[in-house]
Amino acid sequence: MALEIKAQGDAKLQISGTTTELSSVYARLEFGLPKNGESMSGALYVYAAKSEYDNSPSSLLKLNNLITSYNVAIDIATETQSLQVGHEKIKEELETAGYTVAIIDL
Repeated sequence: MALEIKAQGDAKLQISGTTTELSSVYARLEFGLPKNGESMSGALYVYAAKSEYDNSPSSLLKLNNLITSYNVAIDIATETQSLQVGHEKIKEELETAGYTVAIIDL
């Protein structure tokens, strides 16, 4: 699974140290799952495109103002720690920040 993150309005995807703005990026997630089941941590690894990830997984992008570390709460009465839930919750946080986000590569 991955996220396609698109810039929208004030939610820019600007490469750190440059004036270059991208219209979209490809992001993979890595999760930490505490044993209590009540939360998840997620790290966002950002690439210019899926092909960059496929061909050179170490070619990460650093972007201005894009948060890459997340802690999300899990409602253990209705949710479980899973890849799907983790992606959905981080997608929601990115959308709250103004980006358009799609979960891809299922």
